Amino acid sequence: MLWDEASHSRVEGVIRLNKQISWMVCVLFSLCACGPVSPKQSGNADGTLVLSSTQSLAADTPAERNRRGWTLLKANPTEQAIQEGLALIQSAADEGEAKAIYNLAVIHQEGRWIDQDLDKAFDGMLRASRMGLAEAMTSLGFMYEASLGVAMDLDEAAYWYERAATQGRACSSSKAYYTKNLLPQRREQYLHGDPDAQFLLARLHETGTDSISQNLDKARQWYEDAAIRGDAPSQHRLAMMLGINGGLDSDLVTAFAWAKLAVGQESRPAYATTFESIQARLDSEGQIAAQALFQTLTSIVAYNREDLRLGIP
Repeated sequence: MLWDEASHSRVEGVIRLNKQISWMVCVLFSLCACGPVSPKQSGNADGTLVLSSTQSLAADTPAERNRRGWTLLKANPTEQAIQEGLALIQSAADEGEAKAIYNLAVIHQEGRWIDQDLDKAFDGMLRASRMGLAEAMTSLGFMYEASLGVAMDLDEAAYWYERAATQGRACSSSKAYYTKNLLPQRREQYLHGDPDAQFLLARLHETGTDSISQNLDKARQWYEDAAIRGDAPSQHRLAMMLGINGGLDSDLVTAFAWAKLAVGQESRPAYATTFESIQARLDSEGQIAAQALFQTLTSIVAYNREDLRLGIP
């Protein structure tokens, strides 16, 4: 199956493993000057980072040190601020803070402030994943899929994607407090799972692999779980599956609604092309129905973004 520009961009975003810059990390938690200093001057022989004696951490929790360290790194820092930020995150990781362990893995994977080390990145992602951090599971899955620091293993990739995608129990329409969150046709959806993992798992089911049979119905469900919380790439894939690619029964009304949502959230040529193509094939009656469904989906997405612990910032 041919992948469009937007889907390629989403996968490249996962490689960067940084949600604020691309699609993955750092947004969910908002985590996370002055002469030149050599990076090696602030490290131990084993490559771990140490804090200077001028930094007092007695009153800080590991989570707070991690947040402060990441803030330093994201603020166009001087070399000294980079070393202070790295040392803060390292200190938090040494005390077992899962998010700090994950952030160090991201740093080693990207090689942005220190030399790239995919082995350390993989070890950190695995450790944070075993501690239950969903975004680490997603990133670990992608490392298996893309052979980053580990041999390619699509079964392992799917395993970790599913672990992250299914965080928490599925939300059932039988529960009154979920009636406004779910798509009308769905009896349950995973609204607490990581949307990136849901997108990547859907992609595996959409294309199929040597060991994972193509299953477009499963792909649609995982895309829907992410799309209903405002994930534009998943919304676009739904529009493509229902209105462009075929495979599923054609549904131009639903395809239009998802395509319009995606266009409204992100300005990408591929999204606009998909929307215009679907719109041109709808007759006047279909246009009315599609606009009505678009309004319904818009309301559900907006509600999920405001609802406690469900939105994508």
